[in-house]
Amino acid sequence: MTVYAEVQDDRGRTSRVAVPAKRPILVWDLFRHTAGFTYGGSAPFPEMKEAYEKADVESRDTDVPNAEFIKRLAAIPLAYEPGTRWEYSVATDVLGLVVEKVADKRLDLHLDEVLFKPLGMKETSFQLRPGQAPRLADAYDADPLKADLWKLARPEADPGKRYVHGGAGALITAEDYFRFAQMVVNGGELDGARILSRESVEFMLSNHIQGLAGSPFPTTGPGYGFGLGWGVRLDEGGAWVPGSKGDAMWAGAGGTSFTVDPKEKIVGVFLSAGPSTRQHTRFLFKNLLYGALVR
Repeated sequence: MTVYAEVQDDRGRTSRVAVPAKRPILVWDLFRHTAGFTYGGSAPFPEMKEAYEKADVESRDTDVPNAEFIKRLAAIPLAYEPGTRWEYSVATDVLGLVVEKVADKRLDLHLDEVLFKPLGMKETSFQLRPGQAPRLADAYDADPLKADLWKLARPEADPGKRYVHGGAGALITAEDYFRFAQMVVNGGELDGARILSRESVEFMLSNHIQGLAGSPFPTTGPGYGFGLGWGVRLDEGGAWVPGSKGDAMWAGAGGTSFTVDPKEKIVGVFLSAGPSTRQHTRFLFKNLLYGALVR
């Protein structure tokens, strides 16, 4: 495993070369996006963007199977040393393949068995089912971000033809999303179904990037660190929108957003198909949500 490093020649010109990484990637790094991966669209420098897009690492233009995804990704140097910087990335997709290996089952099938069905998330899947098409929310074709993002989702495609994206592409209803988020606020349980231990949820809702470079600011705004899968609010103040210390949120590139506040026992889910307006709507939604609190 290699990582990009900057070097200078005798004329003071800077270039990047691949050098051995100082330590391996941990599962913890995959959860908290500190593995050194990136996304092609947000790559920190041109060499990496070109490498990701040329290899079609994200399986946007072709159907890239599991082994090929890992092979292509491993051939590209990391953007940063593992464990040194937060960078939103394909780490969750890699994590999904780790889960597949451990469970010995395709990710979407495993999640259906251990998460979706136990929580009563009856309409959640990674493939559009018969009868769901008329209810599928779609963005306007005029949205400049739609074409590229919808390549990643491909809800009508067979999940068995390419690697199942652990970080994108699931189909869900507001009710199903709410049930998942309510389970989190409840400390890992909903309607008698225990999904996670209370301690595990508390661990996931803790900040795991203190002292590291990088920040989830583009998604969360100021005042947030990052837990195991979502942004976590660090203090009562210091943010653009109301909330409580310890609340958590994340948002999808297509326009979805959720927030959970264990202190206030708040669960909020906002689903839209508007990639270009996603930042505006997620903060507007949270403002409206907290503005409606009356005690």
